[in-house]
Amino acid sequence: MASRANNPNCRSGPSRGRGDCHGEAATRDKTTPPPKQSRSKNPRRPHIHRPLKDRFGCGDTMESAQRMVDIQRRNAKHLSQTEYCGAPPLGQNLVQLRLVIPGDHLMPKALGDLGVLDDIRREHQVWITRERGSETFLDLCSKNSKSLHVALNAINGRIHHMRLSEESLTVQYFTQLPKENAGVAIKFEIGKRPVVESTTDNARDAEYGLSRLVAHFATILPSAVKSLAALPALKMQINFGYLKVLAKRKSVGNRLSCEEFESALGSYSSRGRGLSIDNENNRFPNVDVANIFVSSILNNDEIVQNKANVALKHLVQFDADKQTVTADLWEEDGVAKVASSRCTETESHPPLDWIVSAPAMDVDWTMRVSSHPNYTGDKNDKLLDATTKLAQSFTFKINAEMHNRQPKRSGEVAKEDMQRFQLPKWQALPRGDPTHVLSSFQLTSLFRLQYRDTPYEIETSITQHWARVPLSPEPDRLSWSVSVRGIHWEEALHECRIGESSSGEENLLRRLWPGEGSLEERLGGFLKCVFQVQNSIVTAQS
Repeated sequence: MASRANNPNCRSGPSRGRGDCHGEAATRDKTTPPPKQSRSKNPRRPHIHRPLKDRFGCGDTMESAQRMVDIQRRNAKHLSQTEYCGAPPLGQNLVQLRLVIPGDHLMPKALGDLGVLDDIRREHQVWITRERGSETFLDLCSKNSKSLHVALNAINGRIHHMRLSEESLTVQYFTQLPKENAGVAIKFEIGKRPVVESTTDNARDAEYGLSRLVAHFATILPSAVKSLAALPALKMQINFGYLKVLAKRKSVGNRLSCEEFESALGSYSSRGRGLSIDNENNRFPNVDVANIFVSSILNNDEIVQNKANVALKHLVQFDADKQTVTADLWEEDGVAKVASSRCTETESHPPLDWIVSAPAMDVDWTMRVSSHPNYTGDKNDKLLDATTKLAQSFTFKINAEMHNRQPKRSGEVAKEDMQRFQLPKWQALPRGDPTHVLSSFQLTSLFRLQYRDTPYEIETSITQHWARVPLSPEPDRLSWSVSVRGIHWEEALHECRIGESSSGEENLLRRLWPGEGSLEERLGGFLKCVFQVQNSIVTAQS
Protein backbone atom coordinates (compact mmCIF):
# COMPACT_ATOMS: atom_id res chain seq x y z
CA MET A 1 0.00 0.00 0.00
CA ALA A 2 1.40 3.31 -0.99
CA SER A 3 2.17 5.76 1.72
CA ARG A 4 0.93 9.25 1.80
CA ALA A 5 4.26 10.62 0.77
CA ASN A 6 4.12 8.53 -2.44
CA ASN A 7 0.40 8.98 -3.16
CA PRO A 8 -0.03 11.12 -6.27
CA ASN A 9 -3.41 12.18 -5.06
CA CYS A 10 -1.98 13.62 -1.91
CA ARG A 11 0.36 16.44 -2.78
CA SER A 12 1.70 19.43 -1.08
CA GLY A 13 -0.05 22.59 -1.83
CA PRO A 14 -3.40 24.13 -1.02
CA SER A 15 -5.79 21.97 0.95
CA ARG A 16 -8.24 19.96 -1.15
CA GLY A 17 -10.63 19.13 1.63
CA ARG A 18 -10.74 16.67 4.44
CA GLY A 19 -11.82 13.71 2.31
CA ASP A 20 -9.33 13.95 -0.42
CA CYS A 21 -6.97 11.49 1.14
CA HIS A 22 -8.77 10.23 4.17
CA GLY A 23 -11.59 8.82 2.08
CA GLU A 24 -9.32 6.20 0.62
CA ALA A 25 -7.98 5.37 4.02
CA ALA A 26 -11.48 4.62 5.18
CA THR A 27 -11.79 1.78 2.67
CA ARG A 28 -8.73 -0.06 4.00
CA ASP A 29 -8.88 -3.20 5.94
CA LYS A 30 -9.07 -2.47 9.60
CA THR A 31 -6.63 -5.31 10.39
CA THR A 32 -3.87 -3.80 8.32
CA PRO A 33 -1.61 -1.57 10.36
CA PRO A 34 -1.27 1.95 9.14
CA PRO A 35 1.88 2.68 7.19
CA LYS A 36 4.75 4.46 8.94
CA GLN A 37 4.86 8.05 8.06
CA SER A 38 8.23 9.55 7.27
CA ARG A 39 9.17 12.39 9.61
CA SER A 40 10.87 15.26 7.92
CA LYS A 41 13.94 16.51 9.80
CA ASN A 42 13.73 19.90 11.40
CA PRO A 43 16.14 22.46 9.91
CA ARG A 44 19.24 23.16 12.07
CA ARG A 45 18.71 26.07 14.31
CA PRO A 46 21.30 28.87 14.17
CA HIS A 47 23.90 28.88 17.00
CA ILE A 48 23.04 31.44 19.59
CA HIS A 49 26.01 32.99 21.43
CA ARG A 50 24.87 33.26 24.98
CA PRO A 51 26.75 35.21 27.63
CA LEU A 52 29.20 33.26 29.75
CA LYS A 53 27.08 33.68 32.86
CA ASP A 54 24.07 32.10 31.12
CA ARG A 55 25.87 28.89 30.23
CA PHE A 56 25.52 25.79 32.32
CA GLY A 57 28.29 25.26 34.90
CA CYS A 58 30.08 28.55 34.10
CA GLY A 59 29.86 32.14 35.09
CA ASP A 60 29.65 33.83 38.45
CA THR A 61 29.74 30.72 40.58
CA MET A 62 31.39 30.23 43.96
CA GLU A 63 34.94 28.83 43.81
CA SER A 64 35.43 25.38 45.16
CA ALA A 65 36.84 24.85 48.62
CA GLN A 66 39.96 23.23 47.18
CA ARG A 67 40.64 26.22 44.94
CA MET A 68 40.20 28.62 47.84
CA VAL A 69 42.68 26.61 49.92
CA ASP A 70 45.18 26.65 47.03
CA ILE A 71 44.89 30.43 46.69
CA GLN A 72 45.40 30.92 50.41
CA ARG A 73 48.42 28.61 50.40
CA ARG A 74 49.93 30.44 47.40
CA ASN A 75 49.40 33.84 49.02
CA ALA A 76 50.95 32.63 52.26
CA LYS A 77 53.99 31.30 50.39
CA HIS A 78 54.42 34.58 48.51
CA LEU A 79 54.15 36.51 51.78
CA SER A 80 56.75 34.30 53.43
CA GLN A 81 59.14 34.85 50.52
CA THR A 82 58.78 38.62 50.48
CA GLU A 83 58.25 39.34 54.17
CA TYR A 84 61.97 39.74 54.93
CA CYS A 85 63.02 41.17 51.55
CA GLY A 86 62.03 44.75 52.32
CA ALA A 87 62.43 47.17 55.18
CA PRO A 88 61.81 45.91 58.73
CA PRO A 89 58.35 46.65 60.15
CA LEU A 90 57.88 49.64 62.40
CA GLY A 91 56.74 49.39 65.99
CA GLN A 92 58.38 46.03 66.73
CA ASN A 93 61.10 45.35 69.25
CA LEU A 94 63.87 44.04 66.96
CA VAL A 95 67.52 43.18 67.57
CA GLN A 96 69.76 45.26 65.30
CA LEU A 97 73.33 44.78 64.07
CA ARG A 98 75.53 46.59 61.55
CA LEU A 99 78.04 44.75 59.35
CA VAL A 100 80.95 46.92 58.14
CA ILE A 101 82.88 45.70 55.09
CA PRO A 102 86.45 47.08 55.42
CA GLY A 103 87.19 49.13 52.32
CA ASP A 104 85.59 49.60 48.94
CA HIS A 105 88.20 47.32 47.31
CA LEU A 106 86.85 44.38 49.36
CA MET A 107 83.24 44.97 48.31
CA PRO A 108 82.20 42.32 45.77
CA LYS A 109 80.52 43.70 42.68
CA ALA A 110 77.65 41.23 43.01
CA LEU A 111 76.72 42.71 46.40
CA GLY A 112 75.52 45.85 44.67
CA ASP A 113 72.11 44.13 44.53
CA LEU A 114 70.95 42.89 47.94
CA GLY A 115 68.68 40.43 46.17
CA VAL A 116 71.58 37.95 46.22
CA LEU A 117 70.96 37.65 49.99
CA ASP A 118 67.22 36.85 49.72
CA ASP A 119 67.72 33.16 50.55
CA ILE A 120 69.59 34.12 53.74
CA ARG A 121 66.80 36.54 54.64
CA ARG A 122 64.10 33.89 54.32
CA GLU A 123 66.04 31.02 55.86
CA HIS A 124 67.12 32.91 58.98
CA GLN A 125 64.18 35.36 59.11
CA VAL A 126 66.24 38.54 59.14
CA TRP A 127 65.85 41.91 57.43
CA ILE A 128 68.95 43.11 55.54
CA THR A 129 69.04 46.73 54.39
CA ARG A 130 71.50 49.55 53.82
CA GLU A 131 71.27 53.29 53.59
CA ARG A 132 71.71 55.07 50.30
CA GLY A 133 75.32 56.10 49.79
CA SER A 134 76.60 53.59 52.40
CA GLU A 135 77.64 50.69 50.18
CA THR A 136 79.99 49.18 52.77
CA PHE A 137 77.42 49.08 55.61
CA LEU A 138 74.74 46.39 55.95
CA ASP A 139 72.05 46.73 58.64
CA LEU A 140 70.59 43.47 60.00
CA CYS A 141 67.38 43.20 62.06
CA SER A 142 65.76 40.12 63.60
CA LYS A 143 63.33 39.14 66.33
CA ASN A 144 66.02 37.25 68.27
CA SER A 145 69.79 37.45 68.53
CA LYS A 146 70.45 33.79 67.71
CA SER A 147 69.07 33.98 64.17
CA LEU A 148 70.84 37.31 63.75
CA HIS A 149 74.29 35.85 64.47
CA VAL A 150 73.64 32.78 62.32
CA ALA A 151 72.65 35.06 59.44
CA LEU A 152 75.77 37.17 60.02
CA ASN A 153 78.01 34.11 59.59
CA ALA A 154 76.12 33.16 56.44
CA ILE A 155 76.57 36.66 54.98
CA ASN A 156 80.31 36.65 55.72
CA GLY A 157 80.62 33.29 53.98
CA ARG A 158 78.64 34.54 50.99
CA ILE A 159 80.82 37.65 50.66
CA HIS A 160 83.95 35.50 50.82
CA HIS A 161 82.72 33.26 48.00
CA MET A 162 81.76 36.31 45.93
CA ARG A 163 85.29 37.67 46.21
CA LEU A 164 86.81 34.35 45.20
CA SER A 165 84.50 33.92 42.23
CA GLU A 166 85.13 37.45 40.96
CA GLU A 167 88.89 37.19 41.30
CA SER A 168 89.09 33.73 39.77
CA LEU A 169 87.35 35.12 36.68
CA THR A 170 89.70 38.10 36.37
CA VAL A 171 93.11 36.72 37.41
CA GLN A 172 95.16 34.00 35.74
CA TYR A 173 98.68 32.95 36.78
CA PHE A 174 101.42 31.64 34.49
CA THR A 175 105.03 30.61 34.94
CA GLN A 176 108.18 31.56 33.05
CA LEU A 177 110.42 28.61 33.85
CA PRO A 178 113.75 27.33 32.49
CA LYS A 179 113.68 24.81 29.65
CA GLU A 180 115.92 22.43 31.58
CA ASN A 181 114.49 22.56 35.08
CA ALA A 182 116.01 19.42 36.54
CA GLY A 183 117.40 20.21 39.98
CA VAL A 184 115.87 23.70 40.05
CA ALA A 185 114.26 24.59 43.40
CA ILE A 186 112.04 27.62 44.02
CA LYS A 187 111.61 29.41 47.34
CA PHE A 188 107.91 29.92 48.03
CA GLU A 189 107.50 31.81 51.31
CA ILE A 190 104.74 34.07 52.63
CA GLY A 191 105.53 37.77 52.38
CA LYS A 192 108.29 37.25 49.80
CA ARG A 193 108.71 36.98 46.05
CA PRO A 194 109.11 33.44 44.60
CA VAL A 195 112.74 33.09 43.47
CA VAL A 196 114.94 30.31 42.13
CA GLU A 197 117.18 28.91 44.83
CA SER A 198 119.52 26.96 42.56
CA THR A 199 119.84 27.83 38.89
CA THR A 200 121.29 26.14 35.85
CA ASP A 201 123.42 27.89 33.25
CA ASN A 202 120.43 28.88 31.12
CA ALA A 203 118.09 29.75 34.00
CA ARG A 204 118.42 33.49 33.35
CA ASP A 205 118.03 33.32 29.58
CA ALA A 206 115.24 35.79 28.74
CA GLU A 207 113.74 33.48 26.10
CA TYR A 208 113.97 30.22 27.97
CA GLY A 209 110.21 29.89 28.51
CA LEU A 210 108.94 31.42 25.27
CA SER A 211 107.39 28.40 23.53
CA ARG A 212 105.72 27.12 26.69
CA LEU A 213 104.23 30.51 27.53
CA VAL A 214 103.07 31.09 23.95
CA ALA A 215 101.21 27.76 24.01
CA HIS A 216 99.44 28.70 27.26
CA PHE A 217 98.48 32.16 26.01
CA ALA A 218 97.21 30.88 22.66
CA THR A 219 95.02 28.30 24.41
CA ILE A 220 93.08 30.68 26.64
CA LEU A 221 93.09 33.85 24.52
CA PRO A 222 90.08 32.95 22.31
CA SER A 223 87.85 32.37 25.33
CA ALA A 224 89.21 35.39 27.21
CA VAL A 225 88.44 37.92 24.48
CA LYS A 226 84.73 37.08 24.71
CA SER A 227 84.53 38.87 28.05
CA LEU A 228 86.12 42.00 26.57
CA ALA A 229 83.19 42.78 24.29
CA ALA A 230 80.90 43.46 27.27
CA LEU A 231 83.25 46.04 28.83
CA PRO A 232 83.37 49.67 27.68
CA ALA A 233 86.43 51.73 26.71
CA LEU A 234 89.21 49.25 27.38
CA LYS A 235 92.96 49.70 27.62
CA MET A 236 95.65 47.03 27.74
CA GLN A 237 99.33 47.11 28.64
CA ILE A 238 102.20 45.03 30.00
CA ASN A 239 103.46 46.12 33.44
CA PHE A 240 106.57 44.96 35.25
CA GLY A 241 106.81 44.52 39.00
CA TYR A 242 107.36 42.05 41.82
CA LEU A 243 105.04 39.16 42.63
CA LYS A 244 104.42 38.68 46.35
CA VAL A 245 102.99 35.69 48.22
CA LEU A 246 100.26 36.87 50.60
CA ALA A 247 98.89 33.49 51.71
CA LYS A 248 99.24 29.81 50.89
CA ARG A 249 97.93 26.44 51.95
CA LYS A 250 99.62 24.71 54.86
CA SER A 251 100.29 21.66 52.71
CA VAL A 252 102.48 23.72 50.34
CA GLY A 253 106.12 23.79 51.41
CA ASN A 254 108.64 26.61 51.31
CA ARG A 255 110.87 24.87 48.74
CA LEU A 256 109.20 23.62 45.57
CA SER A 257 110.24 21.98 42.34
CA CYS A 258 109.16 23.58 39.06
CA GLU A 259 106.26 21.14 38.71
CA GLU A 260 105.11 21.82 42.28
CA PHE A 261 105.43 25.56 41.73
CA GLU A 262 103.24 25.42 38.61
CA SER A 263 100.64 23.41 40.50
CA ALA A 264 100.66 25.90 43.39
CA LEU A 265 100.11 28.86 41.05
CA GLY A 266 97.28 27.01 39.34
CA SER A 267 95.40 26.77 42.63
CA TYR A 268 95.56 30.56 43.01
CA SER A 269 93.90 30.99 39.61
CA SER A 270 90.87 29.05 40.85
CA ARG A 271 90.76 30.25 44.48
CA GLY A 272 91.50 33.95 44.02
CA ARG A 273 93.39 36.20 46.47
CA GLY A 274 96.75 34.98 47.75
CA LEU A 275 99.26 36.43 45.27
CA SER A 276 99.70 40.09 44.38
CA ILE A 277 101.60 42.08 41.79
CA ASP A 278 100.30 45.55 42.63
CA ASN A 279 102.08 47.61 40.00
CA GLU A 280 101.06 50.88 41.64
CA ASN A 281 102.79 50.07 44.92
CA ASN A 282 105.50 47.79 43.54
CA ARG A 283 107.12 50.32 41.26
CA PHE A 284 110.88 50.24 41.23
CA PRO A 285 112.23 52.47 44.02
CA ASN A 286 115.72 53.31 42.72
CA VAL A 287 115.10 56.17 40.28
CA ASP A 288 118.72 56.32 39.11
CA VAL A 289 118.17 52.96 37.42
CA ALA A 290 115.54 54.54 35.15
CA ASN A 291 118.17 56.64 33.37
CA ILE A 292 120.42 53.60 33.00
CA PHE A 293 117.53 51.59 31.59
CA VAL A 294 116.59 54.25 29.01
CA SER A 295 120.22 54.56 27.96
CA SER A 296 120.59 50.80 27.58
CA ILE A 297 117.55 50.31 25.36
CA LEU A 298 118.50 53.30 23.18
CA ASN A 299 121.86 51.63 22.57
CA ASN A 300 120.40 48.18 21.94
CA ASP A 301 120.00 47.38 18.23
CA GLU A 302 117.66 44.51 19.07
CA ILE A 303 115.21 46.97 20.64
CA VAL A 304 115.72 50.26 18.78
CA GLN A 305 116.49 50.43 15.07
CA ASN A 306 117.71 53.40 13.06
CA LYS A 307 116.53 56.69 14.55
CA ALA A 308 114.96 56.46 17.96
CA ASN A 309 111.72 58.42 18.13
CA VAL A 310 111.67 59.39 21.81
CA ALA A 311 108.57 61.21 23.03
CA LEU A 312 108.82 63.12 26.31
CA LYS A 313 105.67 63.94 28.25
CA HIS A 314 104.74 65.39 31.65
CA LEU A 315 101.42 65.13 33.43
CA VAL A 316 100.09 66.02 36.88
CA GLN A 317 97.37 64.06 38.67
CA PHE A 318 95.52 64.42 41.98
CA ASP A 319 92.28 63.35 43.68
CA ALA A 320 89.54 65.68 44.89
CA ASP A 321 85.85 65.16 45.70
CA LYS A 322 85.92 61.50 44.59
CA GLN A 323 87.26 62.59 41.22
CA THR A 324 90.68 62.25 39.63
CA VAL A 325 91.99 65.32 37.82
CA THR A 326 94.68 64.78 35.18
CA ALA A 327 96.42 67.52 33.21
CA ASP A 328 99.06 67.41 30.47
CA LEU A 329 101.89 69.89 31.00
CA TRP A 330 104.14 71.63 28.52
CA GLU A 331 107.04 73.99 29.01
CA GLU A 332 107.26 77.65 28.05
CA ASP A 333 110.40 79.54 29.10
CA GLY A 334 111.01 77.05 31.87
CA VAL A 335 107.50 77.41 33.34
CA ALA A 336 104.87 74.67 33.22
CA LYS A 337 101.66 75.36 31.32
CA VAL A 338 98.50 73.26 31.19
CA ALA A 339 97.84 71.85 27.72
CA SER A 340 94.64 70.01 28.64
CA SER A 341 92.90 68.80 31.78
CA ARG A 342 90.10 66.35 32.52
CA CYS A 343 88.08 65.02 35.46
CA THR A 344 87.42 61.29 35.65
CA GLU A 345 85.88 58.63 37.88
CA THR A 346 87.24 55.11 38.12
CA GLU A 347 85.20 52.19 36.79
CA SER A 348 83.88 49.79 39.43
CA HIS A 349 84.54 46.42 37.83
CA PRO A 350 87.96 44.82 38.37
CA PRO A 351 90.61 44.53 35.63
CA LEU A 352 91.58 41.35 33.83
CA ASP A 353 95.12 40.34 34.88
CA TRP A 354 97.38 37.68 33.42
CA ILE A 355 100.22 37.48 35.91
CA VAL A 356 103.47 35.81 34.87
CA SER A 357 105.85 34.70 37.61
CA ALA A 358 109.50 34.50 36.55
CA PRO A 359 111.37 33.13 39.59
CA ALA A 360 114.62 32.76 37.64
CA MET A 361 114.53 36.45 36.68
CA ASP A 362 114.58 39.45 39.00
CA VAL A 363 111.33 40.92 37.62
CA ASP A 364 107.82 39.53 37.07
CA TRP A 365 105.23 40.97 34.72
CA THR A 366 101.52 41.07 34.04
CA MET A 367 99.21 41.78 31.11
CA ARG A 368 96.35 43.94 32.37
CA VAL A 369 93.11 44.79 30.55
CA SER A 370 91.12 47.48 32.35
CA SER A 371 88.51 50.12 31.64
CA HIS A 372 89.27 53.71 30.87
CA PRO A 373 87.97 55.98 33.65
CA ASN A 374 84.67 57.70 32.99
CA TYR A 375 85.06 61.31 31.93
CA THR A 376 82.94 63.60 34.10
CA GLY A 377 82.48 67.30 34.44
CA ASP A 378 84.09 69.46 37.09
CA LYS A 379 81.66 68.89 39.96
CA ASN A 380 83.47 71.41 42.13
CA ASP A 381 83.63 74.07 39.38
CA LYS A 382 87.04 75.03 40.77
CA LEU A 383 89.23 71.99 40.06
CA LEU A 384 90.31 72.99 36.57
CA ASP A 385 91.26 76.49 37.74
CA ALA A 386 93.16 74.94 40.64
CA THR A 387 95.01 72.71 38.16
CA THR A 388 96.25 75.76 36.25
CA LYS A 389 97.50 77.35 39.48
CA LEU A 390 99.20 74.13 40.51
CA ALA A 391 100.94 73.83 37.16
CA GLN A 392 102.33 77.34 37.49
CA SER A 393 104.01 76.27 40.72
CA PHE A 394 106.36 73.94 38.80
CA THR A 395 109.43 74.93 36.81
CA PHE A 396 111.47 72.71 34.53
CA LYS A 397 113.63 72.85 31.45
CA ILE A 398 113.18 70.32 28.67
CA ASN A 399 116.32 69.61 26.71
CA ALA A 400 115.36 70.02 23.05
CA GLU A 401 118.02 67.50 22.00
CA MET A 402 116.06 64.74 23.72
CA HIS A 403 113.54 64.65 20.85
CA ASN A 404 114.31 62.42 17.84
CA ARG A 405 117.97 62.05 18.66
CA GLN A 406 120.18 59.42 17.08
CA PRO A 407 121.50 56.79 19.54
CA LYS A 408 125.29 56.60 19.59
CA ARG A 409 127.85 54.14 20.83
CA SER A 410 130.69 56.07 22.46
CA GLY A 411 131.18 55.76 26.19
CA GLU A 412 130.97 59.52 26.72
CA VAL A 413 127.67 59.77 24.87
CA ALA A 414 126.37 56.78 26.80
CA LYS A 415 127.00 58.68 30.03
CA GLU A 416 125.12 61.66 28.62
CA ASP A 417 122.27 59.38 27.61
CA MET A 418 121.99 58.21 31.21
CA GLN A 419 120.82 61.71 32.19
CA ARG A 420 117.57 61.36 30.35
CA PHE A 421 114.90 62.61 32.72
CA GLN A 422 114.51 66.31 33.41
CA LEU A 423 112.11 66.37 36.36
CA PRO A 424 109.96 69.46 37.02
CA LYS A 425 110.61 70.99 40.43
CA TRP A 426 108.01 72.26 42.88
CA GLN A 427 108.48 75.94 43.72
CA ALA A 428 105.59 77.47 45.69
CA LEU A 429 102.11 76.77 47.02
CA PRO A 430 99.38 78.26 44.79
CA ARG A 431 96.82 80.64 46.18
CA GLY A 432 93.14 79.96 46.61
CA ASP A 433 90.93 76.96 47.20
CA PRO A 434 90.34 74.05 46.83
CA THR A 435 93.98 73.07 47.26
CA HIS A 436 93.34 72.02 50.87
CA VAL A 437 91.11 69.11 49.75
CA LEU A 438 93.51 67.61 47.22
CA SER A 439 95.19 64.26 47.88
CA SER A 440 97.37 61.66 46.13
CA PHE A 441 99.28 64.32 44.24
CA GLN A 442 101.55 62.92 41.50
CA LEU A 443 103.76 64.43 38.84
CA THR A 444 104.84 61.95 36.16
CA SER A 445 107.54 62.41 33.52
CA LEU A 446 107.67 59.70 30.86
CA PHE A 447 109.42 58.62 27.67
CA ARG A 448 107.91 56.55 24.88
CA LEU A 449 109.85 54.89 22.09
CA GLN A 450 108.94 52.39 19.41
CA TYR A 451 110.15 48.79 19.62
CA ARG A 452 112.01 48.07 16.36
CA ASP A 453 109.64 48.43 13.39
CA THR A 454 106.65 46.95 15.22
CA PRO A 455 103.40 48.61 16.41
CA TYR A 456 104.56 48.18 20.03
CA GLU A 457 106.04 50.93 22.20
CA ILE A 458 107.99 50.99 25.47
CA GLU A 459 107.08 53.56 28.13
CA THR A 460 109.42 54.50 30.97
CA SER A 461 108.24 56.93 33.63
CA ILE A 462 109.42 58.58 36.84
CA THR A 463 106.72 59.71 39.29
CA GLN A 464 107.03 62.17 42.16
CA HIS A 465 104.52 61.37 44.91
CA TRP A 466 103.04 63.67 47.54
CA ALA A 467 100.30 62.56 49.92
CA ARG A 468 98.69 66.01 49.66
CA VAL A 469 99.44 69.30 47.92
CA PRO A 470 103.24 69.66 47.94
CA LEU A 471 104.63 71.80 50.74
CA SER A 472 108.25 70.98 49.97
CA PRO A 473 110.26 70.76 46.72
CA GLU A 474 111.24 67.24 47.71
CA PRO A 475 108.51 64.64 47.09
CA ASP A 476 107.44 62.17 49.73
CA ARG A 477 108.80 59.41 47.52
CA LEU A 478 110.06 58.72 44.00
CA SER A 479 109.40 55.68 41.83
CA TRP A 480 109.88 54.58 38.25
CA SER A 481 108.08 52.03 36.10
CA VAL A 482 108.20 50.35 32.69
CA SER A 483 105.30 49.22 30.51
CA VAL A 484 104.80 47.85 27.00
CA ARG A 485 101.69 48.48 24.92
CA GLY A 486 100.45 48.32 21.37
CA ILE A 487 99.94 51.68 19.70
CA HIS A 488 96.78 50.26 18.11
CA TRP A 489 95.39 48.34 21.09
CA GLU A 490 92.93 50.89 22.43
CA GLU A 491 91.39 51.44 19.01
CA ALA A 492 91.07 47.69 18.41
CA LEU A 493 89.49 47.07 21.82
CA HIS A 494 87.14 50.02 21.41
CA GLU A 495 85.86 48.76 18.06
CA CYS A 496 85.63 45.08 18.96
CA ARG A 497 82.21 43.54 18.34
CA ILE A 498 82.63 39.84 18.85
CA GLY A 499 79.03 38.59 18.96
CA GLU A 500 78.37 34.89 18.68
CA SER A 501 80.65 34.00 15.74
CA SER A 502 84.23 32.83 16.05
CA SER A 503 85.26 35.14 13.19
CA GLY A 504 84.83 38.12 15.53
CA GLU A 505 87.32 36.61 17.97
CA GLU A 506 89.82 35.87 15.21
CA ASN A 507 89.57 39.41 13.82
CA LEU A 508 90.17 40.94 17.27
CA LEU A 509 93.16 38.68 17.96
CA ARG A 510 94.65 39.55 14.57
CA ARG A 511 94.18 43.27 15.22
CA LEU A 512 95.75 43.06 18.67
CA TRP A 513 98.72 41.01 17.48
CA PRO A 514 99.09 41.73 13.76
CA GLY A 515 101.43 40.05 11.33
CA GLU A 516 101.76 36.96 9.20
CA GLY A 517 101.36 33.40 10.38
CA SER A 518 99.35 31.75 13.10
CA LEU A 519 98.36 33.21 16.46
CA GLU A 520 101.24 31.35 18.11
CA GLU A 521 103.77 32.89 15.73
CA ARG A 522 102.41 36.41 16.21
CA LEU A 523 102.34 36.01 20.00
CA GLY A 524 105.90 34.71 19.90
CA GLY A 525 107.12 37.90 18.22
CA PHE A 526 105.33 40.06 20.79
CA LEU A 527 106.59 38.09 23.80
CA LYS A 528 110.16 38.45 22.51
CA CYS A 529 109.69 42.19 22.93
CA VAL A 530 108.44 41.67 26.49
CA PHE A 531 111.34 39.35 27.35
CA GLN A 532 113.92 41.78 25.97
CA VAL A 533 112.50 44.63 28.04
CA GLN A 534 112.42 42.35 31.08
CA ASN A 535 116.05 41.41 30.54
CA SER A 536 117.02 45.08 30.12
CA ILE A 537 115.41 45.93 33.48
CA VAL A 538 117.34 43.13 35.16
CA THR A 539 120.60 44.29 33.54
CA ALA A 540 120.03 47.91 34.58
CA GLN A 541 119.33 46.91 38.19
CA SER A 542 122.36 44.64 38.48
